[in-house]
Amino acid sequence: MTRKNTFLILLSAFLLFTATIITIYDQWQLSLQRAVTRPTELTAKGLLHTAFKKFNVPNNGIIHIGAHNAEELETYKELNVSNILWIEADPDLEAELINRTKNDPHSKIAIFAASDHSGEANFFVASNKGASSSMLKLKNHLLRFPSITTTKEITVQQERLDDYLDQHPDLKNTNYNLIAIDIQGAEKIALMGATKTLKNIDAILAEVNYEELYENAVLINELDQFLQAYDFVRVDTRSYTASFGDALYVKNKFCARCDATPKKIYHTSKIGEPDTLQTNKL
Repeated sequence: MTRKNTFLILLSAFLLFTATIITIYDQWQLSLQRAVTRPTELTAKGLLHTAFKKFNVPNNGIIHIGAHNAEELETYKELNVSNILWIEADPDLEAELINRTKNDPHSKIAIFAASDHSGEANFFVASNKGASSSMLKLKNHLLRFPSITTTKEITVQQERLDDYLDQHPDLKNTNYNLIAIDIQGAEKIALMGATKTLKNIDAILAEVNYEELYENAVLINELDQFLQAYDFVRVDTRSYTASFGDALYVKNKFCARCDATPKKIYHTSKIGEPDTLQTNKL
């Protein structure tokens, strides 16, 4: 075998090895992308089914904070949720929201960032079609999901939900008794501006974080404590990675036999290690 042939064989082997590594890397990135942009409508369906069937929470109406493209619309309609208020911070998503909900007379759209005060706020738009956009800057998210970055920073209007509803009597008089909230670590900030509204809310579906994927993101046990002060208890927790998941909170009146102080959730993984997680489901 000539040196030239040997070189060509080695070169072919190297190119094949490189192509294999690239394919494995691409598949890994895709799996991370799927984890962070999971099919939220399936999660909503499972948690709402638990709320309605296990805890007998009424399905009068839902305020969905962090609407994105209203992916959960069909789920809400299937579960006969009568009224839906979609709240989205990113004004660039308004047209898609209008188009998505145009055939649903019970859907209403509001474009503002739910917060604990009114005014203007910075908003960080994410590269995965805005699914990971937030009022908070990416932190560990950049390490857990390196394929997702911030593409731009925009200025949006922020409002307290209590004030917004006071300013819109037609919405305030609608019997919204549920909140779904998925705003990438800013959940407590939004709920602090909704303390009056929480008095009439029976259940909350919330994204929960086990680490600071975003700077100053509320962690699950802190959210537990905050909502416990408003008579909510976490009754179901569904985790996707060791970093985040979704949780269902219900008012104690629907949960007479539940522990009002849910067990803490611990995860054992570190950045760069496989995800392992201990969860609780009451």
